Amino acid sequence: MLVCGALLAPGQSGSQKTEQPADPSQYVGAETCKSCHEEAGASFDKSAHSRPQEKHPGPQWHGCEACHGPGMRHAEAGDPDNIIRFETLSRHEAVQTCSRCHAPVKGHSALLHSQHAKTTISCLDCHSQHSAAAPHLLKTVASRLCTSCHLAPKLNSPAPSESK
Repeated sequence: MLVCGALLAPGQSGSQKTEQPADPSQYVGAETCKSCHEEAGASFDKSAHSRPQEKHPGPQWHGCEACHGPGMRHAEAGDPDNIIRFETLSRHEAVQTCSRCHAPVKGHSALLHSQHAKTTISCLDCHSQHSAAAPHLLKTVASRLCTSCHLAPKLNSPAPSESK
């Protein structure tokens, strides 16, 4: 289980946080993951997350296990509770997981991300960790993605700077 960016050993509570294990023997590698998760593996291979991360050495920073944690226990038992599953994470836990590698956004999209951070929106509501239909690992093109939550502006309404 992941709490605030740290993995918990079985039976630990959130007050007993540990760092993500760096013991190489606990990591099985992406090829092992793909032997059961073929569809996710095929789309992951095409994503930016599949590229080697030279600034982060160690198996805990590469492939599927960089986000899902060490896979040895999961691969041996096939138990979904032995791996980090994003559908079971809270918004905060998902954001913390992404933040392990992704620094806060700067520039044009900083305001967008800071506004979403004040809500119940998680990184994975807009971005896909395995594949992407649009740039920046967005699940779809930005205009369609934004209007899935926000009302589309009226086609003939003036821009905010023109309304005065």
